[in-house]
Amino acid sequence: MLGHAVHDGAEYVPAQLLREWKERDPLDRLEDVLIESGVGTPQLRQIDQRVAQEIQDAVAAAEAAPFPDPSGVESGVYAT
Repeated sequence: MLGHAVHDGAEYVPAQLLREWKERDPLDRLEDVLIESGVGTPQLRQIDQRVAQEIQDAVAAAEAAPFPDPSGVESGVYAT
């Protein structure tokens, strides 16, 4: 649970409110149910590993890519 943008640390949200909503998070609750029931534990770990690798690969590709040509900055912009 984050703020409305990357730069927004959501300091305006009371910590107690964040804790309350964290307990109600449906994704966390589903994961807990799957683990507690013994269903999906290995699969969840595999998914976590694949996602972490995909993120690392995407970051590496983005950092290795050249900067775009600044002459195209207005390309595809339709507002005036």
